[in-house]
Amino acid sequence: MREVVKVAGEPITMLAPFRWALTAGTTPYTVEISLPYPEADAILAKPNPIMIEMCGKTFSNIWALSSRPVSMNIHWLTLCDVRWLLPRIVLDLAANVRRSATPKALSGTASVERGYADSDRFLGWSLKAKAKKTLRDLIEEGLEATRLPWVADVKGEPLDVPIQDHLLRGPASEVLASLCMLALLQLSVTPDGKLRLFNELSRRELDGVPDPASGSPQGDDGWIYQRDLKRVRPRGYWALFPGRIEVRFDRVEGATVAEKDRVLENVAPTLERLTVGGRTWAEGEWHTFDEYLDGVTWATPAPHNSAMPATLATVRRYLPAGSLLPIYWVNPLDPASIETWGRRFGTVQEHWRKTYRLPRWWADRAVTIEAARVAVQDTQARRGRGCVWADQSWLLLERSLLARSADPAQDPPFKNVDGWAADLASCVASPATLEVVDQEQGIIHAAFNLGFKAFPILPGKLEYLGPEQQPSARNVTIGELGFISSFRLAVVLSLAPAVRGRFYRLFVAYSEAGIREDEGREATGPEAEFLAEVGEAKVPWLDDQADMVAALFDEDAVDPVWPQRCNEADLVEIAKALATRLWYAERDLWVGDFRAIGSYDLAPEGRRSEIAWEVGQGGGMWTHVHIADTVQPPALATLLPAWVLRRLAGEPEIPGGA
Repeated sequence: MREVVKVAGEPITMLAPFRWALTAGTTPYTVEISLPYPEADAILAKPNPIMIEMCGKTFSNIWALSSRPVSMNIHWLTLCDVRWLLPRIVLDLAANVRRSATPKALSGTASVERGYADSDRFLGWSLKAKAKKTLRDLIEEGLEATRLPWVADVKGEPLDVPIQDHLLRGPASEVLASLCMLALLQLSVTPDGKLRLFNELSRRELDGVPDPASGSPQGDDGWIYQRDLKRVRPRGYWALFPGRIEVRFDRVEGATVAEKDRVLENVAPTLERLTVGGRTWAEGEWHTFDEYLDGVTWATPAPHNSAMPATLATVRRYLPAGSLLPIYWVNPLDPASIETWGRRFGTVQEHWRKTYRLPRWWADRAVTIEAARVAVQDTQARRGRGCVWADQSWLLLERSLLARSADPAQDPPFKNVDGWAADLASCVASPATLEVVDQEQGIIHAAFNLGFKAFPILPGKLEYLGPEQQPSARNVTIGELGFISSFRLAVVLSLAPAVRGRFYRLFVAYSEAGIREDEGREATGPEAEFLAEVGEAKVPWLDDQADMVAALFDEDAVDPVWPQRCNEADLVEIAKALATRLWYAERDLWVGDFRAIGSYDLAPEGRRSEIAWEVGQGGGMWTHVHIADTVQPPALATLLPAWVLRRLAGEPEIPGGA
C-alpha cells in the first residue's frame, strides 16, 4: 500500500521522496517540494497555517511561503515551520541591570555599616532587588512576548541562576538563541506546532533509538558510536588571569631618582611654541617644572622682571598671594604681554604640585594605568577610586578670618595638615580627585577639592615669609604667606603588566573537573593553557611586597613570584569552572547518524538535534536520527560557589556576616 502525504488536507503527487523534520535551534526547518502546478497553486490559495499528514503522523502550524516554476507544469513549493516568524518579532528584555534607586554619597568618617544601609532600596530590575530575575524568568518572558504557543518541561540549576547586566534587544530568533545558550537549552517545535524547550544536557539522546549493534530488523543503515578522546583531553589546564596590580608612587621634592624608583616628576604642558636653548618646544609637550620655568623665563616676550628668573623658589613665594603675574609681565599696559604671561603662569597654578609623570621604566612596562584601587570594590562592583596622600594647607576665607583672633602666631589664617606617611595605613587620604591624563606618557593629575564652606585646599604647607601687616578695615593681623620648600605626596595606581609576568597562572588537574566518569574516564593529553575571560588577579599595595611587585614588571626577571596577598581564592574556583567548561567539549559522547525502517515517535532531546521522517515514491517510511558531536558547556554560574558569584556580581558583604 502506498503511503499518502497530504498538505493542507489535499493528497500530493509524489514526484520525489518527501521529508519533514523536527530540528533544534531557532532556525526554522524549510523544505522545497516539487508539485504539479495546480496542486501548488491550490495549497497557496489556502490560508496559513496549514497541516502536513504523512504515514499517520500530523504536523501542524506549517507555513506555505511561496512557489517558483521549474517548468511549465511543475512548481517548487516552499514549506516552513512556525520558527519562520521569529526573525519578524522584536524582543526587548532587561535583566538585573545594576543601577541604584538612591545614590549614596558617604563621607570618609561614615561607619562601615552605613555603606550598606540602603542596599535593599533598588529598582525592581536591579541585581540588588530581593526578587532577582533568573534565566527562567527571562526565557519565559521572551517566549510569552512572541505570542506563539510554547511548552517547556526543563529543570536544572542553569535556569535558576540570577543573571546580571543583560539588555537583550533584537529579533526573537537572536534573543532566544542567546538565552538558550546561557541556560544550556535548545529550542525546537512539537508536531502540533508549538515552540518546545529541552535540556541539551539531559543525556536522553539514545532513548527510543533502535540499537544498530543488536541486529534489530528495523535497522537499515547508519552508525551510532561512543568516541574515545582520552588522548586528546589535556591532563590539566593552566588558567591565565590578567593582572591588575596596585603600585604606590611618591613625590618628594628634591629627591634623586633612579631608573626603577617609584618617584613621580612634577610636569607642566607647553601651551605655545617656544624656542629654548636652540630647540623648539611644540604645543602639548610635557616638561619638568625646572625645565618649564627656565624655558618661559628666557622666552619671547622677555619677562618684565628678567633680573629675577622664575624658579621653584619664586613660585613657592609668590603663588599663594597670586602675585606671579604682576611681577613678570612685560608691560602692564600691553594686553598681549598680559595674555602671554597669564597663560604661562596659569599653567603653573594649574599643574604645580598637581600634575605628575610616572617614571619611564614603569610607564613603558604597563599596558594600562588606572586611577583606581582594583583590590577595593564597593557594593556596585565598582573599583575604589584612586587616592592621594599629600601634605596640604587649608586656607581660611575672609568670613572665617573675621571670627578669629588678631594674633596670627596664636590663631593663624591657615591650617597645615600632614597628609603623607611612609605607612599609608596610618594616615587619611587627602581631599583630592586623581585622574589619568595621558596613558601613553604616564601623566596623572591630582585636583585638590574645596574644603568645608568652600575654603581652598592648597598642595603643600604654608609659612610666614614677610613682616606682619594690618589689612585695611579688618581687625586681623596677617603676614605674607608662602609655601615651605618640602612637599610630600603619594598615590596608588592600578597597573597591568606588559611583560611576560603579566598573567597570574593557576593549574587545574583533570581530577578536579566536574565531569561524570562515564563521559571521560581518562585524560592523557598534554597540558594546555587558556586565557580566562572572567576574573583578574587583583593585588593590593603592601609596602613589604614592593620588590615582588617590581619584579612582575621587569622583563629580565625569571619566573617572578606574585605577592601572596591577592584574590587567589576567587581565581581558583573560577579556574576550575572555566577548565570544566573546556573539558565538556572533549567528553566521550555518543555521536552519529542512524536510519530505521518505520515511524518512530521521537523528538529532539539532549544532543539528538534532528528527527526526520521520509516517505519514498514507492511508499514506506524511514526515521532518521542525528546525534550531534558537540554540546554547549554549562553556564559558568552553575559551576561557581555562591560566594564567588556574589563577589563577581558585586553584592555587598556586610561586616559580621549579617
